[in-house]
Amino acid sequence: MKKLLSVLVLALCLALGGLVACSKPAEDKKDDPVVPTTYTVAFEYEDGTRYATEKVKAGETIAQGKIVDPTKTGFDFDYWTLNGVETDIYAYAVNGNVTFVAHFTEKNPDPVDPVDDDTNYFNVYIQVNGTYLTEPEANTFKERFLATLSEEEAAITRFYINDADATTFSGIIAEAKNVDAVIGGNKPLNTFDYNKDYYNTAEDKLTDVAAGHFTSTNRKIIIMTATDSLELAVKLYNFATVPYVDNTVNLTVTVHGDTDVVTTLTDSEMKIVMPTITVTEDKVFRGFATAENGEVVLVKAADAELTFNDVKDLVADGATALDLYPVIETVSARTHYVKVAWYNKPTTSGIDSDVAAAIETALKDYLLAEGVSQAEVDTVEFVGIEGNVKSSTEAIVTAGDVDIMLGWANNISSTGVIPAETVVESIAGYTMGTTSGRYVQRLSSDETVVKAMEFFRTVNIENVLVAPASVD
Repeated sequence: MKKLLSVLVLALCLALGGLVACSKPAEDKKDDPVVPTTYTVAFEYEDGTRYATEKVKAGETIAQGKIVDPTKTGFDFDYWTLNGVETDIYAYAVNGNVTFVAHFTEKNPDPVDPVDDDTNYFNVYIQVNGTYLTEPEANTFKERFLATLSEEEAAITRFYINDADATTFSGIIAEAKNVDAVIGGNKPLNTFDYNKDYYNTAEDKLTDVAAGHFTSTNRKIIIMTATDSLELAVKLYNFATVPYVDNTVNLTVTVHGDTDVVTTLTDSEMKIVMPTITVTEDKVFRGFATAENGEVVLVKAADAELTFNDVKDLVADGATALDLYPVIETVSARTHYVKVAWYNKPTTSGIDSDVAAAIETALKDYLLAEGVSQAEVDTVEFVGIEGNVKSSTEAIVTAGDVDIMLGWANNISSTGVIPAETVVESIAGYTMGTTSGRYVQRLSSDETVVKAMEFFRTVNIENVLVAPASVD
């Protein structure tokens, strides 16, 4: 009985113990700490190259200034982008892995020379052969013109200074195919084949005398550009056709004569005052020398109007003074009945040696018929003078004994150097050989020359040059 009771008690305890164990509150425990989530923030170049990475806790932003701006040769960094949109990386709350991409802009490239083609340059061609223009003069013109342009305009303006003859120069122009302006001969490029797609037509070209900038005032400037460089072409045209005045001149010129006259030049347009230069009947004035009793270096009339441009080539480097002395020579006794100078430039005058010989024979026959002795007729002299108008007339002035000029035009005192007051008589409209409109000019008042001039006044030279029909 006692043993049974013990068992019952144990069972009850076990039952009660299990019940108590099930209902007993659990022991207090502390919560485990929450570990914040971190994300990777990547920074890349546009080609995917990784530049930098940062670990950033969820919800936070990158510390200000943490990421140094990236660099790229030849480019400027602009900003960071996210999915192609500009994004401020320091204001962006990170809530996941993210990649920012750098945005760059190419730096302004250094200026480059224009492409070498017709549309990017303004091309000016100057001819200095047979035009009275010199290469130094052309270069001076070039520098003066460039100085009037902006830096950008000057950079695309090119000058070609060429000493080829007229035919060769025209060929150069034709082959170049990029010519915007030509400065040179009186009538350059008469046979030039204008490309209407690029050049003005021959009728539309701008052309005028380029006076004031060159020694020779009858040089032409032709603007050939149709459209591409028209603004620069007009600038060149206006520049070339306005006389240039050199205001930096500082030269004292003393002209010796009956009394000395001194002129101080302060610009290139001032006139040099000329003194009275007395010449007796047995003397002839030849021109001026830069030393007393020196040789002629300036062929000008005693009362000519001279400016700085007329004497500048006579001034020594660095000199500020110039002396001009008249060269007066004794007239040689006449050794010929009449001396005729004919212009030995057949393409211009129409006279060659055969034509000149025919005229000489006809003149001598005429004089004999007029009663001039054979001995006097035998002294009639014909001489051919070569060169252009300027050089050929210089030769005549230097010779000093020419009575009649045959075959020149009416520009012997403008383009040439024959003093206008020495031309006693001028007959126009002659046809000589193949050329019409030529002149006969008388430079002497001697009675023998007057008689010879009657031949040219009354005889039709065209008939003289026609060979008579043969008679069987």
